[in-house]
Parts: sequence; structure tokens; C-alpha cells
Amino acid sequence: MIVKCSSCEYEINIPDKKVPEGKAFNVSCPKCKNKVRVDGRLKKDSEPEQEPIAATVPSKADDSASEIDTGLVVDSGFEEDEIPFYNENDKVALVLVDKELDSWTKTLETMDYKIQIAKSPEQAAHKMKFTQFHFVVLTETFERKNLEENEGYQFIIEMPMSTRRKMFVALMGSDFKSGHNMQAFACSVNLVVNEKDMTKLPDLLKQSIIETDTFYKVYKETLTALGKI
Repeated sequence: MIVKCSSCEYEINIPDKKVPEGKAFNVSCPKCKNKVRVDGRLKKDSEPEQEPIAATVPSKADDSASEIDTGLVVDSGFEEDEIPFYNENDKVALVLVDKELDSWTKTLETMDYKIQIAKSPEQAAHKMKFTQFHFVVLTETFERKNLEENEGYQFIIEMPMSTRRKMFVALMGSDFKSGHNMQAFACSVNLVVNEKDMTKLPDLLKQSIIETDTFYKVYKETLTALGKI
């Protein structure tokens, strides 16, 4: 889908796989950073094809103008339905924690990750449908739910392995032994972190990420040698 920015007229090329089907959504112009709202809803097959509608998103103080000027409604059920755009070499991290948020975001930023924060497991799952994250961190009992009830965690473990291996997943909890490989394996994640070990977090992440990258490098080389990829 190609949308023209209503401010600078830059043509924004949005990959089809990132367009929420049958929904309106916001997108930031990579050139001028103007926020544009796009109506991605398609007309019926019997009607002529119509270009997506784009409009500048009014300020929150002008709620009535938002409805009158655009006629668009973001109906995903989340406060934010914006598709961020990243450069090809950007590393992107999704953070879903209800404790130690500052510790995680500051540590990941020093490791050159671009950060997205999810406010609920449902929103985390929603974000992962449209963005290939390189790093995801979750709290074991977010909103006092166990992992089986956490939509974000369930979305991750149900991913095809070809997609899952591109993502490093960390799980934080009060009963974990930080860096314990068997606990991580049992939870289908790359790293477990005890919430009391935040001072050790930079070293834990660097070591575990290097180990994971090394493992998958050897794994890919083996598959290549066997002619499977």
C-alpha cells in the first residue's frame, strides 16, 4: 500500500503484511515525522477499487474535528494503533514488564535497541503480528496471570521456528535463577532473569545474546551443509 503524506506529500510505501486488514490506523511519515491516519478498509468486490484515504491526525484537544475531518476510527481496541517504520539494520525490542521497566529500557537502549512498550499481553501479541522484533522481554506473572494466560507469551511459543529463531526472548520472574539454562529451556525462552538481579542485567544480556547468536550460526551452517536451507 502506498500512502501520500498529507503534510510533505512524501509517498510512504507500507508493506502489505503490516497493514491491519479492514482497519484504520496511524503511520508516521519517515521524512517529516507527521502522523497520518489511513483508512485501510476495502470496498466490496462489486465496487470500483479505491485508493486508501490519508489525513493528518488532529490534536487530542480537537476531538470533534477528528471525527468530522477524517471520518476514520481506529477500531483495534488499543489506544495506539500506529505502525512504526525502522531502517533495515535497526534492532527492535518489545518490553512487556510490570516491574523494573526503567532498568530494561535503559539497558536495551545502551545496546542500540529501538524500544516499543506493550501495556498488556494482548497488545504485545497485536504488536508482534505487524513487527519482527529482535528482542522481547516479558514478566512471568504480568497482571497476575500465569504464562498460560499471557497472550504475548502464547503468541511467541506458537510461532513457526523459522520466525522464532530470529527473536531473543527473556523472561523475568521472582523465582528464577538468572541465566539458568534449564529453566529457560523449560519455559521455551532464551534467558530467565530474577527481578532482584537488575544490576547484573547488562552482563547477563550480552553473554546470553552472544551464546544464542553463536548457537544459531552453527545451526544454520549445519543446515546449509546438509542442503536444507
